[in-house]
Amino acid sequence: MNLRSALSGKRPIWLLAAIPGCVLLLAAGWLRARSVHHSRLALREQVLTGNVNVTRNAVEAWLGERTLDGKILAANAATLSDGIAYERGSTPSQRYELALARLIRTLNATEESFKYDAVWAFDTVGTVVAQGNRSSAPSQRERALAAEVFRAGEPRILDAYLDTPGRVTLTVMVPVTGDTATDQPIAGAIGLRVNASSQLFPLVAWHHVNGTTVENGIVARSGNRLVILTPTPHADSLFGNSFSSDRAPAIAWDAATGIERAGASTNTHGQAVTASGVHIAGTGWGLVRQIDRNEALAPANAQLRTEGLLVLALLSAGTLAYLMTRRTRRRDNLRSLALSEARLSGIIGAALDCIVTMDHLGNVTEFNPAAEQTFGYSREQAIGKQMVELIVPERFRDAHRKGVARFLETTQSRIMGKRMEISGLRADGSEFPVELAIVRIPGYGAPSFAGYLRDLTKPRLAEQEMARQKKFYERIIEDIDTDIAVLDGEGRYEYVSPSAVRDPAVRQWLIGRTDEEYCQKRDRDPALARMRARSINSVFSTGQAIAFEERHENVSRETRYVIRKLCPMLGDDGKVAKVIGYGFDITDRKIAEEALRLSEASSRSFVEHSPYGIYRSSMEGSFIAVNTALVMMLGYESEKDLLAVRLISDVYQNPAERARLIAEEQLRPRREPGEVVWKRKNGAPITVRIWARSILDSTGKLQCLEGFVEDISAWRDAERALQQAEKLAAIGQLISGVAHELNNPLSAILHFAEDLERDERPANDMEALGIIRAQAERSRTIVRDLLATSRGRADARERIDGREAIARAASAVRPRIADIGALLQVDTGSQEVPIEIDLAGVEQVVTNLLVNAAQASGNGGSVIIRVRKRNQLCEITVDDSGPGIPATIMSRIFEPFFTTKPTGTGTGLGLSVSLGIVEQHGGSLRATNRPAIEGGGARFIVTLPCVNGTNVPGATADSVVMPEVESTPNGYTPVNESTSDKPRVLIIEDEPAIRAALRRFFGRRGWDFDEAADGAVGGEFLFSNPGREYAVVFSDLRMPGYSGIQLHDRLLVERPDLLQRVIFSTGDVRSPEAAQFVARTKCLVLEKPFSLKVLGEAVDRLIEEALVVSL
Repeated sequence: MNLRSALSGKRPIWLLAAIPGCVLLLAAGWLRARSVHHSRLALREQVLTGNVNVTRNAVEAWLGERTLDGKILAANAATLSDGIAYERGSTPSQRYELALARLIRTLNATEESFKYDAVWAFDTVGTVVAQGNRSSAPSQRERALAAEVFRAGEPRILDAYLDTPGRVTLTVMVPVTGDTATDQPIAGAIGLRVNASSQLFPLVAWHHVNGTTVENGIVARSGNRLVILTPTPHADSLFGNSFSSDRAPAIAWDAATGIERAGASTNTHGQAVTASGVHIAGTGWGLVRQIDRNEALAPANAQLRTEGLLVLALLSAGTLAYLMTRRTRRRDNLRSLALSEARLSGIIGAALDCIVTMDHLGNVTEFNPAAEQTFGYSREQAIGKQMVELIVPERFRDAHRKGVARFLETTQSRIMGKRMEISGLRADGSEFPVELAIVRIPGYGAPSFAGYLRDLTKPRLAEQEMARQKKFYERIIEDIDTDIAVLDGEGRYEYVSPSAVRDPAVRQWLIGRTDEEYCQKRDRDPALARMRARSINSVFSTGQAIAFEERHENVSRETRYVIRKLCPMLGDDGKVAKVIGYGFDITDRKIAEEALRLSEASSRSFVEHSPYGIYRSSMEGSFIAVNTALVMMLGYESEKDLLAVRLISDVYQNPAERARLIAEEQLRPRREPGEVVWKRKNGAPITVRIWARSILDSTGKLQCLEGFVEDISAWRDAERALQQAEKLAAIGQLISGVAHELNNPLSAILHFAEDLERDERPANDMEALGIIRAQAERSRTIVRDLLATSRGRADARERIDGREAIARAASAVRPRIADIGALLQVDTGSQEVPIEIDLAGVEQVVTNLLVNAAQASGNGGSVIIRVRKRNQLCEITVDDSGPGIPATIMSRIFEPFFTTKPTGTGTGLGLSVSLGIVEQHGGSLRATNRPAIEGGGARFIVTLPCVNGTNVPGATADSVVMPEVESTPNGYTPVNESTSDKPRVLIIEDEPAIRAALRRFFGRRGWDFDEAADGAVGGEFLFSNPGREYAVVFSDLRMPGYSGIQLHDRLLVERPDLLQRVIFSTGDVRSPEAAQFVARTKCLVLEKPFSLKVLGEAVDRLIEEALVVSL
C-alpha cells in the first residue's frame, strides 16, 4: 500500500496517522527524558545541600567553641583588676603585676586543657602582655588583628595560613570589654591559635564516599584567587591548588564570597559536576559538596531505558488489539444499520402525522400510512410522482417550485424548519387546512427534503366552537358590574373584564403582565401590587379563597374602595392552576360610613383636640364633662380624677368669683371673657380666661353651664417680666449716662489728688488728700459697677473645670466668711464640669453670693456651695442657714440699688451685677427659699452652659489698659530732668480740668506740650505742622464736634506711623461705639478714671517698645 492509495480511500485511512504519531512519540520521549533528568538532578542537589549544611553546622559549631573560649578569657581578663582593686597595702603597679600573674596562669590552663597552639593577651595596640608557656610569638597579622578587634569591639577570625610545614592554623581574636579607665588596663584583646590541620580539616577533607565520585571540600578566598585548603605533609602544596576568579569553579567561588547555591558546575579538572556550596559565617571560607554529573544521571538513564521498553511493549499490544476490534466493530455496524433502518421504517409507518419525503427533483420518495389516509393516495401511487402536483393546490405550485429552486441555488429559505399553515389537496380535489414543516434531510450527495403535515380540519372546528362560547360568556361578564380577572401562577393576567379596566388598549396591554407592571404604568403605589402578589401566592400555596379590602386611586385620581376576593381554579391534577379574582366597588358605602363616623366624632374631636379647656358643669358646682386640655391644665392624671372634684371648693381660689360669673351670665349673656384665678391640683394658682354660656332646657330653665377656659398665666408672667425688663432698661440707660458724666470730674479729682500728694505737705493736708483720693477711687469702683450693670463686662474667657473655678473663689473668700463667724462648706463632686468663662467675672459672682449668704447666716451659721453637671449645664448652688428671703421682696432682689442692708453698708448692686455677668455667659441666676425639711434659709442657683471640646473664645480687652485701685499715692515715673530736646506731647481733651491735670503730669516729667479742646483743633496740630514731632499723642474718644474716633481714622489714612504713639481714653469703654473701636484699633485705650500711675506706665511702655522716639 502506498500514500496515493491511502489518499484515494482504497486503503485504511488510519495508516496516515503513523508518521505524526511517531513524531509525537519521539517528542514525548525526549520531554520525558528531560523531566526525569531534571527531577533526578534536583533531588541530588537537595541531598548535597543537606549534607553540606550538616558539615557547615559542625564547622561553625567548632569555630563558635573557639570564640567562646576567647570570650571566657576576655571576661576573666576584664575582671582581674576589679578582683584585686581593694587589697590592702597594694599600689596600682603591684595590683597590675598581681592581675597579670593571674592572667598568665589562666592562659596556661586554657592552652594546656584545650590543646591550643598558642594563647596571648594583647594590649590595645597589639603588643603581647601575656602568653601561654608553649605559645610562640604572634605574627604581624595576628598583632594587627588584635589592635583592630579592640577598636571594633567584636570577635574576628584570622584566615587559615601556613604555620609550619604540614600545619594549617587559624587564630580567633576576642576584645576585652571590661573597664579600660583603670590606672593600668590588663589587656585589650585575647588571641587563640589552633591547628586547623588536626582539628578542622578532618571534618571536610577531599575524599571519595562509598566508592562514588561524591567529594567534600573547604575553599577559601585569598584576594582575587580561590584556594582549596587541603592539608598535606608538604607545605608547598597547601596553597598551590589555587585558581583565579575567572578560572575557579563558579559554585566554589560563590560559596567563599558568601553566595550559597546549588546546580551544575565544573570541578578543578574541568569536568561537569553537580555541586552545592555554602558559606561559613564570619570567615572568607566556603564548603562544597559535589558529584560527577554522569553518576548523578545514571539512575535517571536506567529509569528511562525501562520506561522505553515498557512503552514499546504497550504499543505493540495496542496495535494488535486495534486490528482485532476493528474487524468486530465493522460487523456490528452493519448489523446496527439494518436494525436502525427497520426501526425508522416502523416509526414513519406508526406516525400520526403525515410524513412525505422528496428528492431534489421534487419526486416523492416516502409516503407514510398517515399521508395515505389523509390525502387519499396509496404509497405505490405517490412514490416517484411530483409532490407539487400530488398534494399542493394549483395556485401554490409555482411558488413551491421557485422556492425549491432558490434553495438548491442559494441554500437559503424563509420557510425551511418553520411551522406554517397552508391548504392541502386531497385525491378527490378538495382542499383542507394543514400545518406544514419542511426540513432538509442531512446527508451527502444531492439534497432531499422531508415534509411533516397535520390535518387541522377538526382543530379548526373545535376552535370555532370555543370562540363562540367564549364570546357568549364574555358578553355575560361584560354586562355584570363586577371586576373579574384570571391570573396564572406567576401573577400574570390571562383575562381582564371590561368593568375592571375600561380602556380597551390598556386591557389588551395588561394581558401577560403583572400587577407591578400595571401599577408602574398607572403611577400607583407599588405597595398595592405587593399586597396583591402576596394574596395570589397565598391562594396558590393553600388552595383557599381569601378576601380583602383595598384602597386606590382610579384614572381620574378618585379614591375608590374595593373588596377583592381571590378563588382557586383547580387543574386536572387537583392542584391550583389559576386564580380567579373578583372585585366589588364599595366606595359609596365607605363614603356613607365615613360621613357617619365623622359626624359622630366631630363634636368629640373638637372638644378633645381643642387647645382650650372645655367643660360642662352643673348648677350645684360639679363637673359633668371635661376635655383633655382642661385635665392637663389643672394637673390631674385623668378625666375621671377631675370629674370627682368640687368645682367651687377645689378649683376656684375664691368661690365668690363663680357666683359672680353666673349672675352676670344670667343678667346679660357675656360675649367678653371673664378673668378669674383657679388653682391646680397641687394648690398652685393659675390665672384663666373663661368664656361661659348658659344651657337651658326645653322650658327655658337654666340646666347647666358650658365654658371654654384659656390658661393666661404665662401671658401675665410675661407682661410682668416685660414691665420689669423695661424698668431695668430705663434704669440701665440712666445709670450709663450718669456714670459717664461722673467719670470726667472723678478723673480730674483723682489726678489732682495724686499730683498734690507728690509735693511735701503737712500731715493733716496729706491725710485730707488721701481721703479725697480714696473716696474718688471708691466712687470709681461704684461707677464701674454701674457700667457693668448697664453694659455688661468685656470678658476674656478661658476653658476651665467648673469645680476648680469654684474652689478657687471659695478659697479666696473663706477668710472673709470666717471673720463673719460662718462656716463655709465646699462640695465640688467627682464629675468634671468643663465650662468656658470669664474667670474673674464668675469669681466675682461667687464671692458676692457667698458673702451675702454668710452675712445672712450670721455668727455660727453655715454656708454650703455645691457644683454639679446636670444636662450639659454647670449648676452652682449656694445655701445659707439664714431666715430666707421674704416673699414680698423676692421679685426685687435683682433690681439695681435695692438692698436690705443698713444704710452705708451696701450699694445694692451686688446681685444686679452678678445677674448681668451670668446672663452675659448665657446662663441664669435665680433665688428661692430652701424647704423647711432642709432647715430653711435662702438658696441661689447659678447655671452656666458646659462645653464639649468646642473652643468658643470670649471677647477680649487686651488693648484696654484698665485703671488699678491703689491705696498708695506714690507711683509716678521720675521727672525727666533733661532740658535739651525735651519730648513733646499733644493733649486733646474737652474737659479743662482733665487737661490741666495732664499738663501738670507731663510738666513734672519735663515734657513740652500742646493742647486742644476737640479733635478738629488737635488735627490742625498734627496735619498742619508736619515738622513738629510728638513723642505721645493723648486724646479723648468722645468730644463734641470732631471725636477721637474720627481723628484715629484720619491718622490711619494720612499718618499711620503716628498711631503707634497715640493713647486714647474714654469714660465708657463698654458702649457699643467704644467697644467696636477697641476691637479694631491697635492703640492703647485707658478707661476713665485712671490713675496717673497707669498713665505713666502706658507712656513708659510706648517708649520701652520703641514705639516713640526717645530724645
